[in-house]
Order: sequence, then C-alpha cells, then structure tokens
Amino acid sequence: MIVGIVLAAGQGSRFGGDKLLHPVQVPSANEPVAMGLQSALNLQPYVDEVICVVRPDDSELIKYFLQQGFKVCPSENYLDGLSASLMAGIRASAAADMWWLALGDMPFIAAPSYLAIQQEISQQLQKPEQARQIVQACSQDSSGAIKSGHPVIFPQRLKAALLELSGDEGARSLVKKEGRQVQQVLLSDTGIHWDVDKLADLKAL
Repeated sequence: MIVGIVLAAGQGSRFGGDKLLHPVQVPSANEPVAMGLQSALNLQPYVDEVICVVRPDDSELIKYFLQQGFKVCPSENYLDGLSASLMAGIRASAAADMWWLALGDMPFIAAPSYLAIQQEISQQLQKPEQARQIVQACSQDSSGAIKSGHPVIFPQRLKAALLELSGDEGARSLVKKEGRQVQQVLLSDTGIHWDVDKLADLKAL
C-alpha cells in the first residue's frame, strides 16, 4: 500500500498567512484551486490513500480536504517544525509499504513526473522489503550537476528513523544518511523545485 502524505500544517508566515488557501491555476485544472488542495489532488491518482496533515485550527483547509474524501490528520505539534507533521502522517498510516511525501506548497509538479515516480515505486515494491530504496525526484543542469527535488518516497524499513526526526528539515537528514540507497528519478520539470514560500514565488518561474 502506497500512502501519500501531504504536509500542509505550515503557518505561511513568509507568505503573509493562509498560504495553502491561496488559489493557484495549474494547466490540468479548469479553474483556480486552493494551493494545498491542488497539491493533494495532483497526488491522488498515484497512491492508494492520501493523508493531509494540517494545523488543528485550519478549519477551512480541513473542509476542502474532507470534501474531496481525503483523510485529515491534525498535527498537534506543528509548531515543532516539518518533522512533527511528517511523523503525525507516518503514525496515521503505520502499515504502509511506502510513504509518498508531498509538500502542500508545491502544486506545480507535472503529471508525467508523478507517473515516472510511480513507475519507480512499482520497481521498488518488487524487491524484498529490506532492500527497498528511497525514491527522490531530481533534475540535471547543463553542467551535469544533479539537483534534488520533491516528492520523496520512503520505504517501510525506515519507519523507526522517520519517527526519530526533529526540527524543520523534515527527512532531509535521513535522505543524506541513506546516500547510495536513494534511487533518483531524473526529471525535466521545474515544478519539482518550485515550492511557494512567498507570494512573489508564484511568478518566479
């Protein structure tokens, strides 16, 4: 079972607040949709279940997620950083074979990128559980340098390590620790790096 965890518990302070409620327009949609909801809708076709991790008081965003049938997981400790929200999602789906982590402020990842990642996950699921690798989207610049992006998918064997994370770096330290055990999926998609921190970021690319 592949569980998609949408991390949507941020406060959006650099954006000016309510970032994930800000409407965005993606090519596949007929009309603008709240940013956090669009990120979840993008992920939905490629996983078995979507869990949206939110602030407990974010009633409007919670309403949007529930209307689409997504499972909502309040992160009581969201002020402790991204790792706290990630762990809340892991605990809410402890039996998953792999966790597909998506950021609520990255709604511009293209559908072919999701499909390429899904295909790599299918390859991972054919391996014994302890041999499964982290899967991470990445791109390559004109000099040949590899740049890591999102989403990132973690196998069940790393559950304990995921539940020991702390701070606002999320699982970045775990990806670094795994080193060669990370299966990179090379993509030509600016969306895998396009996280919206400020309003100006919506016009950046």
